[in-house]
Amino acid sequence: MSTADKANQVQQPAHVPDALVYAFDYNTDPEYCRDPHARAADLVERAPPIFWTPYNGGHWMFQSHAAVAEALRDYGTFSSEHFAPEAFNAMMAELPEEERIPAPVPICIDPPLHAKLRQPLFSTFSPKAVAAMETKIRALAERLIDAIAQQGHCEFQQAVADVYPVEIFLAMFGLPIEKEREYRDLAKSHLKSITPDLSENMMMMQSIAAVMRETIIARRDDRRDDLISLLWGLEIEGEPMALDLMLSYCVILFIAGLDTVVNALGFGVRHLASDPELQKTLRARPDLIPKATEELLRRYAFVAPIRILKRDTVFSGVQLKEGERVMMFLPGASVDASVYPDPLRFDLERTNQPHMAFGSGPHFCLGMHLARLELRVMYETLLRKLPEFRLDPDQAPAFHGSIIAGPTSIHLVWGAGAKRPAAAASRQQAAPAADTVPVPAAASATFSAAPSAAPAATAGAVNAGPPASIEGVWTVTIYGPTGPQETTLELALVNGALGGTQAALGQVEKVDEIAYDSRTGKVSWVNKISKPLPLKLKFDGVVEGGSMNGKIKASIMGSFPFTAVRH
Repeated sequence: MSTADKANQVQQPAHVPDALVYAFDYNTDPEYCRDPHARAADLVERAPPIFWTPYNGGHWMFQSHAAVAEALRDYGTFSSEHFAPEAFNAMMAELPEEERIPAPVPICIDPPLHAKLRQPLFSTFSPKAVAAMETKIRALAERLIDAIAQQGHCEFQQAVADVYPVEIFLAMFGLPIEKEREYRDLAKSHLKSITPDLSENMMMMQSIAAVMRETIIARRDDRRDDLISLLWGLEIEGEPMALDLMLSYCVILFIAGLDTVVNALGFGVRHLASDPELQKTLRARPDLIPKATEELLRRYAFVAPIRILKRDTVFSGVQLKEGERVMMFLPGASVDASVYPDPLRFDLERTNQPHMAFGSGPHFCLGMHLARLELRVMYETLLRKLPEFRLDPDQAPAFHGSIIAGPTSIHLVWGAGAKRPAAAASRQQAAPAADTVPVPAAASATFSAAPSAAPAATAGAVNAGPPASIEGVWTVTIYGPTGPQETTLELALVNGALGGTQAALGQVEKVDEIAYDSRTGKVSWVNKISKPLPLKLKFDGVVEGGSMNGKIKASIMGSFPFTAVRH
């Protein structure tokens, strides 16, 4: 294991037994980035059903179907609230209206408030309401496939999957067609973010809200036959809809719709392109396509939501502590052999069809009926309008990891396109290189052939102890609820006292209240930031050799682990 790799790990907590430690980094694990579902199957085979990993600030992973299903239902213990809604709203109220960040509701809210915020949307996404959209969705699917049919080849994500849900969203919300390019660019930025952190997510939400704001405000007084107008007509607990909540609803619906359809389509089409016999069967029996859609969703679940422990508990015989994070690893739960016999096999005759691709418990996917319709219609259109399509043998599919795993490129060929000249194939192969996810060299040590022992907390020599000074440049990695964020900490002696700056997201802020004890290695400092939220961040950690780890307290955002390595 490299020095850099050790620095990305945190120390094993005392209550975590060695037998439940397994080194897996959902952001950079090379096998997970190469093929998320092959690696998920490997994890189910090699790692415990519940295990703790030292990466990404240290967190638990539940991968058995039973554990994931139970935890997703138990919101009182496994919470979706990464911050207090009341405190977040109070903070936003102090900011100018145009600088406010939409709250991620109802996704990051627990019942009973969660139910109150979700309930008004049920009728909009009911099976009956969704069925009424099929004609328009089918027309869009046919237009997209007609545009590529004569080419004989395409990069499916860029040509179809990335465009499809964005255009459906624009139509549903009644957004101006002249802003289609802006929404596509926002969608691309969101989908290409391989290692999203909370700050980046908030800034992305702010960008989406800024593009929507003008239309949303206009619809408040000029109602039309679209979803924005419908939302303005809702009342929440007897109160009329407020602008801040409208922006939150619209932004979350946009992001959620993208993630589900874009990734599910990519994984599903990759499978179809790898299985000519399945294509033949579905062309002959299109009535089986709905069943195939469900089995593809089951086999290629790609979301791994994070929950926060609200209290100490013993779960399935494992001791868990308040404040710890738990990843609900749906890609693993979806191939649990105790629930799905021969789980890695795609089986059109599978009788145990229910799956967790859309989650479970109070946070099950609100738009699942719409997603099912979009997927089914696109599969029907592909199989009807294209001859047998295959994966391009010269351009392998590329994927990314993270909390939402997904394809970055799926190159398909069919008909004459499968026989295009080698020079043309070479030129096309070079073009999408930027979409291919690089696997960091340091990440090669993240794959363990067996459950690992407790990781070392230091990046320097073993038992190096606290250094005499902490001056220098440090890369500090904060592990928020959605992933890591790197910052640069520069410390120096100024007039005999430690001073310095911390930089992230284009901001450079002075750090205050720096304290370091070279006898114990204890270190602390304060960083006040203005973006994406005005927050006071308090860092408390321990330095050993050339690395440190500890906790950051971020006001209403809660407490998160951090690690750092000195350059």
